[in-house]
Amino acid sequence: AMPGFHNVREYKHAGTVESVYLMENMSVEMITDGIHVPVPILRLIYTIKGVERTALITDALAVSGSSSTKAFDPRVIIEDGVCKLSDRSALAGSIATMDRLINVAVTKANIPLRDACRMASETPARIMGIYDRKGSLQRGKDADIMILDNDITAMTGGQPSSANQKLFNICKGLGVDPDHIRTIVPLPKNHDEFMRILEEEIAYNGVSVIIPQRVCIVENKKRIAANK
Repeated sequence: AMPGFHNVREYKHAGTVESVYLMENMSVEMITDGIHVPVPILRLIYTIKGVERTALITDALAVSGSSSTKAFDPRVIIEDGVCKLSDRSALAGSIATMDRLINVAVTKANIPLRDACRMASETPARIMGIYDRKGSLQRGKDADIMILDNDITAMTGGQPSSANQKLFNICKGLGVDPDHIRTIVPLPKNHDEFMRILEEEIAYNGVSVIIPQRVCIVENKKRIAANK
């Protein structure tokens, strides 16, 4: 990690981090999972660099979105919603998905939703030089669309979820070909099927929607309790 403000003997020195803040033309990335970077620092970075120079990133490993406690490498564990070295001496990566980044930015760092969405789409596309075809919803561009509920999350306990066809019908009503509104059950045993569907829809030259379909944990507990 880059050094920040620090002492060398009795004198204080600015670190690489502070120097980057002062370079107006340098863009920065924020791991906005709520763990890697303290929330006040997220707000500080946003305030200093602004939307155009800040990109939200997951720093996610292959276990992104996993509910497991085991990673792909025995030197890495999953604990407290993040990947750590097994000796807990340092963080090793994230399991965050993009919706979590936006959620943390808005609900914890008090960044406006519009700005958080731009930092997760438009700004990265501009940095990578692909804004001509990605990063915003415009005619002729590729579009990866994420639908969030009012709590800026993919699933809640009390609201209807994708399991009851609500999202399917919304997408169909917007004109998406029903053959390209695909549903998946996001479990490890379905990994191969999910990858096949993903590859098919990436290759399709049109609008595709992939809906993770799984009963909400809270709702499932209610059903189990009701059946006892």
